[in-house]
Amino acid sequence: MLQFMENSKSQLLWEEMQQQEHYQGTDSIHKRIRLLEQAQRYYRKEALQTGGSDSLLKLREQRVAWDLATLRKKIRPAAAIAGDQVSTDSITKLLAPGQLIRTYFAGNNTLYTVELDNKGIRYTDKQAINFEAIRDFKQHYFEEGAQAMTNTPKAYYNAAYRLYMQIFATHPLRTNNTYILMPDGVLSTLPAEALVTDSTYHATISKWPFLIKQATISYAYSLRTWQSQMLADANKKGFSGFFISQQQGLADLQGVTKEKELMTPVIAGGNWYVNEQATTASFRQGLTQSAIVHISTHAFIKKDNIAAPHIVLYDAPFYLFELDGLQQHPAMVVLSACRTGDGRLVTGEGIQSLAHAFMGAGTPAVVAASWNVNDATAPQLMQQFYKLLSTQKNAAVALQQAKLNWLNDGQVTDMHKLPYYWAALNYQGNTQAMVLAPPRHSWYWWLVLLLVPLFAYIFSSRKLRIMNI
Repeated sequence: MLQFMENSKSQLLWEEMQQQEHYQGTDSIHKRIRLLEQAQRYYRKEALQTGGSDSLLKLREQRVAWDLATLRKKIRPAAAIAGDQVSTDSITKLLAPGQLIRTYFAGNNTLYTVELDNKGIRYTDKQAINFEAIRDFKQHYFEEGAQAMTNTPKAYYNAAYRLYMQIFATHPLRTNNTYILMPDGVLSTLPAEALVTDSTYHATISKWPFLIKQATISYAYSLRTWQSQMLADANKKGFSGFFISQQQGLADLQGVTKEKELMTPVIAGGNWYVNEQATTASFRQGLTQSAIVHISTHAFIKKDNIAAPHIVLYDAPFYLFELDGLQQHPAMVVLSACRTGDGRLVTGEGIQSLAHAFMGAGTPAVVAASWNVNDATAPQLMQQFYKLLSTQKNAAVALQQAKLNWLNDGQVTDMHKLPYYWAALNYQGNTQAMVLAPPRHSWYWWLVLLLVPLFAYIFSSRKLRIMNI
């Protein structure tokens, strides 16, 4: 059952990850592939900028694509073509105590589940499920804005509880454990943390029994892709942050400036690029040299009816296909921008989002938003997330605790504790990919404050002895 589920999930994403591993050689074929990939990116970008009207450009791009496919067949391992068999032992060895995987397969009206821990498969199960209810729930309460949730919070509560009972009632998430969910089909769109675990409605939203209060949740596309992310090589040090609050022709992002202001004190050092400093050149440099890359700007996905998904930088768009040319990768990318985890839902592949593109290019972990981030909430969540990264070994726990801090904050209005405002950002991939060292300046200034009086005392005592002589 597990093999069947794996062979029908995210095969293309896994192959993209394998390409990143196997196309790094130094022989003539690998060098030729990299040159052709560079040419392909150039032709694609030129076609986008010229509107795709140049027939010669199209012909050259087609020729490059054909040559690339021919060369890749020569070096691509057989496992990447046929689909390697999943080794349960190799997966479970990567799980820490208290860490579990739930991987799903969606049939017509049935959901199949397999759960694993570090000892092996714990159980398999199948259950009837209403996938249309999941689709309607996500669209009505999240994609269409906050109005439905704020106008009728009780209706949201009841709908969230019904879905919880459908999916988790038979096998509730165990308290204080960490779960990696690998959804399938429309289940990929569901914000599981925002479900509620008890039927009793409370008027006070902060008292709602959200699933996030019960267990830590992160996401992955499949066992294969998660394993690749756990074993991926990535940059070990450095932070690069890109903050674009103003861009000609686009609405100003009010929360971006506040986000940088709150993040700066909790991150030791790093490179900070604001507005005109946030160029495509500095972005490429950040991706190849930093362990963490934070992006707070406009982003556009295929749902926006654009020619190519991209991130808005100050001087030009950064198209997702440009990620393919990177030889080094950050350990974690934080996409603090609207709908970076959203996109087209492709049968058997999952959501084709900006986050998906970064993972396919070799990034072990991505934080992304499944709907529009809130200008008031996102800066606070990001400040807490980065602060907690220095104390948590599991980065998904840091994001969970940041959300719980929001729910427990007495300064936050109860209405802003509805899931629309805090549940958009989710963690995908390797939860041990990156932790931050605590800022050094805090203990440094305490040391200075202690030493100044000591030196003053020594100096005054020495001066007094000289005067007496």
